[in-house]
Amino acid sequence: MIAYLQELANSLRNNKLRTFLTGFSIAWGIIILVVMLGAGKGVENGIRTMVSAVGADQVKMGVYFNQTQTAYGGYQEGRQLFITRNQLDYLREVFSDRVTLMEPEFSFFSNGSTSFASQMLQIRTIGWPEQSFGKLELRAGRLFTPQEHSEQERVVLISDGLVSKLFASGVDPIGELFTVFGATYRIVGVVKSPSPFFGTAFIPLNTFEGIRPNDFVQIKSLAVFPKAGQAKESEKLAEELARVAHQITRSDPSDTWSIYVDNSSDQAKTMDMIFLSLQVLLWVMGIGSLSIGTIGVSNIMHVTVQERMREIGIRKAIGAKPRDILRLVLGESLLLSMVAGVVGLFLGIGIVKLLDYLAVVNKWGQQEIPVGFSADDVMVLRLFENPEVNMGVAIGALIVLVVVGVVAGYGPAKKAIKIPAVVAMRDMK
Repeated sequence: MIAYLQELANSLRNNKLRTFLTGFSIAWGIIILVVMLGAGKGVENGIRTMVSAVGADQVKMGVYFNQTQTAYGGYQEGRQLFITRNQLDYLREVFSDRVTLMEPEFSFFSNGSTSFASQMLQIRTIGWPEQSFGKLELRAGRLFTPQEHSEQERVVLISDGLVSKLFASGVDPIGELFTVFGATYRIVGVVKSPSPFFGTAFIPLNTFEGIRPNDFVQIKSLAVFPKAGQAKESEKLAEELARVAHQITRSDPSDTWSIYVDNSSDQAKTMDMIFLSLQVLLWVMGIGSLSIGTIGVSNIMHVTVQERMREIGIRKAIGAKPRDILRLVLGESLLLSMVAGVVGLFLGIGIVKLLDYLAVVNKWGQQEIPVGFSADDVMVLRLFENPEVNMGVAIGALIVLVVVGVVAGYGPAKKAIKIPAVVAMRDMK
């Protein structure tokens, strides 16, 4: 066996160019496939992490009232739809068995300030309980009480990223005063930021109504949270919400833009479809590259056997049996394919890891978000995160190339050994 392996190695060493071209074709196919699939998984992981960080993975529906696109019920097109408080109460009653919370949703960008600093931020309202905007994660202090909500107390929650921007170092924000919309509020709690892109302040819904009552005369958006058992039926629930909303606003049910229901479950499905399409595309490109590699291996092996016709003739003339020649050619093909394939596999993995490292070092698609009370407390979100190489797929591709290499060498070798030794040596002079 040792002598056989030495013979194979010597044969490959004596034909360096041929060996390099064949090995390169095999390694390149593996490298491209591994890099494509690994990088694609890294992008998917990064996007999913970002989506999770902004809370977009929560089961929530948004009902938005827009301008009508068609005339209906005696009304002209272009009418701005909205609902009143009484109509909102009606919707709550209709869907009380399927919805845990249905609240008006208001969000504004405004300047908020303390005695230390001022900061542009997003102002969001929050009803009772706190699930109005998903489960808020408390960092310090407390959440609103039912009494504060019902009595329109001027209290506010701020996101943790705002603490270091609105207060001097070492200042406890709890109990401090916060001014927005020309009114002053008392900070009762600090919560984890629901967004990695901007600071957020939460005001009780009833308090907000007292400050800006006109916004509640015409309610143009709702936050709806299905009960646990209804989350799987979110598509049906969304259709029902739209149907009833069209009834109370006397608008055309076929005008899907005038009342738009944004379903986070549908968004999740859409995201899954996007990532699936991306994976399919990468697979197609990777298999295409792999196919090019297999064609290259096949052609090179065919040429290799033809070039060695004189050698085969000499070996037959000195007594080599057909199986000995076949064993030699296939052995070379197998050894070269395995070595080149393994090298390509590790190079592909190395390139994927290098891309991950460069993404961190160069901050490609990276966003640092404050999450604590000091400037050093940050959360890093990356567009390219933790690329994963499916070793099963990579090894499977390697096996395919090895088999292709062996098969590619078998046909020409089988044909060559059938040629008489004299003819083989004469034809290759």
